[in-house]
Amino acid sequence: MDIKNTSTKKRSYLYMIVPYLLQFKWRIVISLVLIVAGRLLSVANPYVIKEMVDALAEHATSPVDVRHLVFLVLLFFALRWGTDLLGGVKDYVFLK
Repeated sequence: MDIKNTSTKKRSYLYMIVPYLLQFKWRIVISLVLIVAGRLLSVANPYVIKEMVDALAEHATSPVDVRHLVFLVLLFFALRWGTDLLGGVKDYVFLK
């Protein structure tokens, strides 16, 4: 089997579906933006957990700032909720 012929076939299939995808271009763009935003929120979660652990580790040498810890816990839950919310909105937009 010729590799060049196989890649040409794959490209021709891609060109065949482009008109169908263009009908939904705004849904696709919105879905991609929501995917990227959701991934950014999910990447921020470990950083917030790291900050919480570091704040508690500092507690051994100095008093802990409760407001800072409460803010980080609320931020963590807001990021988790935002990730789930964006995933749901993305599914709704994409499947509509």
